[in-house]
Amino acid sequence: MSASPSYEQKASVTALIGGPAVPHAAAPASRGSPESQLLIGPAAALKRAETSDQEQKEKHRGGDRAWMLRGLIPVAVLAEAITAYVAMEALVASRTLAAGLSLLTALIAAGLACAFANRRLSGLPVPPGVRALEWIFVAILTVLRGDSLYIQGPYLLTATVGAAQTALVSMVILLGIEEIVVETRTLSMFTASLRVWWRGRKFAAAAVRLAEIQARAEAADK
Repeated sequence: MSASPSYEQKASVTALIGGPAVPHAAAPASRGSPESQLLIGPAAALKRAETSDQEQKEKHRGGDRAWMLRGLIPVAVLAEAITAYVAMEALVASRTLAAGLSLLTALIAAGLACAFANRRLSGLPVPPGVRALEWIFVAILTVLRGDSLYIQGPYLLTATVGAAQTALVSMVILLGIEEIVVETRTLSMFTASLRVWWRGRKFAAAAVRLAEIQARAEAADK
């Protein structure tokens, strides 16, 4: 969907609300004319939305990929919780407690990834010692998963391969969450762009209504 109104609509906005003149644009109705009153409200709302959108873009520290990609983060947290459940089974006998601990583990892991992403967005490097916490976290879970898988099955090789596979999944999940946070727009940017698109549609509809009124008036004069 396009969030930006046309060039002629922008010209009408600046002319109606007293902004700088835009050259080579069709002149809208006079600002003081009764017809222009139909456009002044939508024009002012569109101008405010565009200003807010520009401010959000200037403050943004990360990438310009679509905000909707952040919807993958809850999916990643759920996937990490499922793999962590295998590890928690080796610690507690209660399935309910194991499920709670696995969810808590997944949330902590996602929190670490978001904290690292925030440092990168602030232009600060992630210290190697702090980054090592993430890998230690994954390593501990891997050992617990391997132990749990070995208890459930008699083959050490199968348990080792299964634990290594879940460790790879965890690493991909954590790195993926971090990159999504760094490379995507924020929710405020998404809503600001959506507001510009909506206000642009409202202004365009008002312009169409004004054109119809003017056409009927001209036809009546004839």
